[in-house]
Amino acid sequence: MCSLSLCMIVRNEETTIRTCLASARPHVDEIVVADTGSDDATVAIAEECGARVVSTIWRDDFAAARNRSLALASGEWILVLDADERLTGDAGPKLRALLDAPGGVVAYLLQQRTPTASSATNGMVRVEWLPRLFRNGIGARYVGAVHECVLPSLVGKGRAVHGDVVIEHDGYRRSPDVVRTKALRNVRILLRGLERDPEDALAWLQVGDCHACLGDAPAAVDAYRAGLELAERPVTPPRQPISRAVAAVAWQQLGAALLVGGNPSEAVVALNRALEVWPTLTSARVYLGQAQARMGRWELALEHYRRAIRESEGAVPSNQPVHSAPWFAWHLKGAAEAKLGRSQAAERSLTEALRLHPECADARRLLQLVRQARAAVPAGGPGTAPGVAGGRG
Repeated sequence: MCSLSLCMIVRNEETTIRTCLASARPHVDEIVVADTGSDDATVAIAEECGARVVSTIWRDDFAAARNRSLALASGEWILVLDADERLTGDAGPKLRALLDAPGGVVAYLLQQRTPTASSATNGMVRVEWLPRLFRNGIGARYVGAVHECVLPSLVGKGRAVHGDVVIEHDGYRRSPDVVRTKALRNVRILLRGLERDPEDALAWLQVGDCHACLGDAPAAVDAYRAGLELAERPVTPPRQPISRAVAAVAWQQLGAALLVGGNPSEAVVALNRALEVWPTLTSARVYLGQAQARMGRWELALEHYRRAIRESEGAVPSNQPVHSAPWFAWHLKGAAEAKLGRSQAAERSLTEALRLHPECADARRLLQLVRQARAAVPAGGPGTAPGVAGGRG
């Protein structure tokens, strides 16, 4: 059986590293941790869990730190995780099975799921397929100061294929202060890189993500637009072209930022572009419904919500870059129906939203208002009361 090394870089991860290592330790042969300056219990916990910990100087360069850990790995294969990630379900046995790969396979793209704080209120989870499992001893090295990638170093050395392993990334569900600190750090490093190479489309899109995370919608809009414009130009090595999935999500996030910034008509344009790139991107359709609702186009909004429900309740493509739970579209559909005075339909939609997601407090409150309004209507009167129209759209 092939040997497997887990390689990590960490700094002040005492609250998460034990969970990460517990998920992976039974399935790996060694753990190599490059610590970039922890002053908490991270190192002690890692060593307690059986890791070999080495210190490395932090130079605002994630690729350099990762390469330090790779250089110390002795396994035939390398698995890369961050301290705020963990293998889920039966990922461990599946991981070991992948090591018996045909000779032409040099890397596996594993599924990383990244729920955020807003996932609890909108049911959307970003999904990416990342090269986290690859052969050792073939010159694998990371490039990129932020959101670093190993694939460029593997070009011409064999195939990278998808592996049925899920990594749960909880980093964006941590405290707002932790998330803000991470975003500020990343945008600082990215902007420094853009001073050297202002035509790096991916870096601009990543800057947009950082500003969106920081709640700066205008800055996010500017960065997304810059990155998407550059993404349409021919690409020369060592840059890699922007994938369809990345482009679709960037158009969606541009639309979401425009919506937050009070520009629903421009948001519609961006969101329609996202759907042109990725027609089954249900999350973009949900945002599109919200943009139409913001402009008072309730029937159009309803049509988008209905379609979003059909798509999210059907078979979701495995490569879908954002997974969208149907309960949020049911909630929005109910709100739109309440706005239009269709109280019975609204009650059905909101009840379904709560059946799928009982923790949806907004749907529960609106359902209560709809029922109170219906109860207040005299027998034989209209199907709803005017007060229901105040429901959120």
